[in-house]
This record gives sequence, C-alpha cells and structure tokens, in this order.
Amino acid sequence: MAITLLEALTQAKHSVKVLDISDNDLGDDGAVELNDFLVSNHSLTSIDVSNNEFTYHGFSLLNNVLVLSSIMISVTDLKLMQ
Repeated sequence: MAITLLEALTQAKHSVKVLDISDNDLGDDGAVELNDFLVSNHSLTSIDVSNNEFTYHGFSLLNNVLVLSSIMISVTDLKLMQ
C-alpha cells in the first residue's frame, strides 16, 4: 500500500500543500519512499505522519528532510516501533 500511495503523491507533488497520511502503517519502507517525495516537493507546508509504525530509523529519515525544509510535521501520537 505504501508504494501505491507514494506513487500517487509523486505525480501530484507540485500541488500538495497539506498532507495527512496518519494511520496508514507505512513502516520504515514507507518512510524511505516518503523521504524521497519530501526531498522533491516544494509546495508542502504541513504533514501528519502519526501512527505509521516507524522505527527510530524511519522517523529519523523523515526528521532530517523536514528539518532542512519549512514543512511543519504533526505527530499527535508518536509510538516508535521497537
């Protein structure tokens, strides 16, 4: 599911401003794909990635790209998977 969702996002990357992908169980593989999307996106201003079963590795990938951009990240319930 993560690949299909992120392929669609990549096609619409110049028009997405606010993205809520919470509760999608993306895991670290999804975090890698999402990271690639975030690096190339210049219109996104806010993203909610809550409840996606990221480990520390997946979340740190996303954090690194978000720190370098002006994107606000919303994580209402961050529970890192072990």
